[in-house]
Amino acid sequence: PEDVASAAGYQLACALEKRGKDKEAADAYGQLRRRFPKSEYADYAALRLGWLLAKTGSKADSDRAMELYLDLMFKSANPKLAEEANYFAAQVMYMKQRYDQSANLFAQLRKKYPNSPRVADGAIYAAWANYNAGRYKEAEAIADECLKRGPKSKREEALYLRANCLRQTESRAAAVKAYAELEKEFPNGTYASRIWYERLVTRYRDGDYTNVLNEALARTTAPSGNADSFYAEGFKSSLDAPKWLKNKGLT
Repeated sequence: PEDVASAAGYQLACALEKRGKDKEAADAYGQLRRRFPKSEYADYAALRLGWLLAKTGSKADSDRAMELYLDLMFKSANPKLAEEANYFAAQVMYMKQRYDQSANLFAQLRKKYPNSPRVADGAIYAAWANYNAGRYKEAEAIADECLKRGPKSKREEALYLRANCLRQTESRAAAVKAYAELEKEFPNGTYASRIWYERLVTRYRDGDYTNVLNEALARTTAPSGNADSFYAEGFKSSLDAPKWLKNKGLT
């Protein structure tokens, strides 16, 4: 029977995907959709196929993934499928660095499905999408929401993003405080090297020139992983400080 065959085809495709055989899985999902276009599994196959296509990095594949997701969002009679398609569409736009569209899709997800677990799953990406789109106030608000309700595993990232938003909106005193709190809570965290640099840049722009230069020049080693640091750029002496500051657009 068709329902049994389509279910078996879907399970086969899922098994291939779980084993990391993305191409074979994509072919199996595509075959299922062609053979059983009216089966309920055809839409589930479209959902997974879209993600496999998006992961290839190909523009043509990403465009095809968006076609599948938009079709599910606006035509599926299954609200759960439409919700999932909305989430994955936002993620695909984020992967394509089309941050305005990604932010809009995440906003639609929050508005249309406020109780969806995908709202929490995608919150940090929604915040970054808004940040990269230049929507700093929106990004800050979502980062705050992540800190209140998000997983602890995303706390450091949310704090860092929030501090950056404050810096971008010229709330310098608040940004410096936020960077300091982050530095204290996660002294050896993922963003430790960037925090030191960004905190100093923020203080410099706020007019704390002498203390910033003293702290920068007192550091004897480059902050690990910070390609923009004074030392990482090859400047070793305080005599080079004016050149470094000019390179950073601080003079």
